[in-house]
Amino acid sequence: MEDRLTILTEFSSLMKNDIVDYYKRSHLYLRDLVSYKNINLEINASTQSENVIETTLNMILKAIKTGLNTLGVSISKLSKIQTDYLNEINKKGVEISNYNSYLDIYLNEYVNKILFEILIEYLLDLDVKKIESLKLFKLVSSSFIGKLSQFKNIHLISNKTKEFIAYPDIEEYLNISDLSIKVETTNKNPKKIDISIMNDEKKTYKSEEGEIDTLDILKQLEKAKKDSIKTLETPKMEVSKPSLEPLEQLNSDEGHQKIIQEVKPTTPITPKIDYVTDEKAEIFLDYIGNLPPVNAEIITRFKINTVNLLNSRVVNPDFLDLENLFYYISIIKMLGIEFPFTSLEIMEILKNYVSGMVFSTSRNDSPDPICIYYGLAILTELDLIHRTNIINLHGIEEFLKNELKTFIPEKLKLNYHTLLSFKLLAKNEILFARRERLLPQILSLDLLNLEEFNPTLDIFHHLGSFKILDRNFDLSQFNVVYINELKKHLTPKGSVNELITESAKMLLILNLLNVQNQESLLCNRLLNFIIDSTDYFNIENHNKDFNWRIDKLAYKVELKMLFWALLACSQYTNSNF
Repeated sequence: MEDRLTILTEFSSLMKNDIVDYYKRSHLYLRDLVSYKNINLEINASTQSENVIETTLNMILKAIKTGLNTLGVSISKLSKIQTDYLNEINKKGVEISNYNSYLDIYLNEYVNKILFEILIEYLLDLDVKKIESLKLFKLVSSSFIGKLSQFKNIHLISNKTKEFIAYPDIEEYLNISDLSIKVETTNKNPKKIDISIMNDEKKTYKSEEGEIDTLDILKQLEKAKKDSIKTLETPKMEVSKPSLEPLEQLNSDEGHQKIIQEVKPTTPITPKIDYVTDEKAEIFLDYIGNLPPVNAEIITRFKINTVNLLNSRVVNPDFLDLENLFYYISIIKMLGIEFPFTSLEIMEILKNYVSGMVFSTSRNDSPDPICIYYGLAILTELDLIHRTNIINLHGIEEFLKNELKTFIPEKLKLNYHTLLSFKLLAKNEILFARRERLLPQILSLDLLNLEEFNPTLDIFHHLGSFKILDRNFDLSQFNVVYINELKKHLTPKGSVNELITESAKMLLILNLLNVQNQESLLCNRLLNFIIDSTDYFNIENHNKDFNWRIDKLAYKVELKMLFWALLACSQYTNSNF
């Protein structure tokens, strides 16, 4: 059997460069999060008061805590090392020149240990999810993970050899920062390490992940002008060099591989549309509240910077109002990415949008059906709707019933979300009891002659309301007139008004009308447009003063575009890759 020194020497020799690179990438990722807090790390801390220093350090540590928690490290563990660090700083009473020095100490002496422990947990099969998160964030390369797996399969085949690298005892023999062997300790008789204890500790960390920091959320976004929305939704065809350099500048051993990599298309999409042309054909409304992942082959066609998307909750947590949180959660579900929030974090955000135990735009505003829909959809997606005390489901039901008593067919958007909310409450019997009264009112609506008629939006809500009330309602009577109306707004590029959300909604309208087979060419053009016309959550943006990274409205539009694009694509498959 191999001895401890042999295994540790082999581990150091094989992994040193990769682990040092992993540390560098992780430090850059965490420093990027700190930079979003607008902290000048070069300020001379000795010229500031103790209160200012303490406040600034807490801001730095909170940014790092959130970043590491996103990777899967428990809040309890992060809180402990943060406390240890602050106690050590205070105990030594050392005057440090600037905040950059404070940060260096924390990263090198404390964070590196956590980063290293993630690798050990993977090698000992205690936790593989964190490695997947590291890979997603491009903090480790596939080749490095392969080397770790190979080392595990060759050297760690018995409990005895596993004990040699178990954490934290490995620190007695190996310098965590530079992977050098501590020669003076290699001849010591090691104490017995029970691997099961590490498993138990790991379970404890998992059970404590509910400990969270309260997120401060601003009130609902101010009403934006229609022309501003249209400007924002126009695809970003021309981009300029970003003022903030992303993580992708750091080179790896794999031929300067980018840390943040976006999936770029190589061939045009040709969806295979396999729909049964009867009333049982699936429609997107069937999945509201339980959105499935979009077809993986179609996802690869999108240009989405998933790291920027995930980090957006950390960079600007107060951008996550109720609507934005709905989009964010739905997008994560449709991309098939592991959810980065805890249940308690979700509740901390949601309770800011509850008035009288009913969802609203803020704690001080009256409830409304659209907010109710967003809130119920979030809870339903995360299977929390019957596991929270911040809302009263009966109160919500009664509020929605009152909305139906004063039903006005022309209020298309409001009606659509009211009906969808009943669906999320699993109160189909309420809809069934009222559909004999509501369907004729909706059917009698002269939609095309409405004042301020919005073709895509109004047709979408009109048809959707029919299908929510009666899943088998025959919409074929609208096929010709509605499709012809929508085609008036098609551009040569195959879009609706050059807007991604409107193009996506037209695809969903075709889904509701069950005419994808008849309109397959149109579907192809619309799909190509919403997938290929923009880079979602790209750090590069032609408008430096107004983009998703620094402006709440721009962030809302970025989320909204991606949500509708993914929802539309969820109804299609691709067999031509």
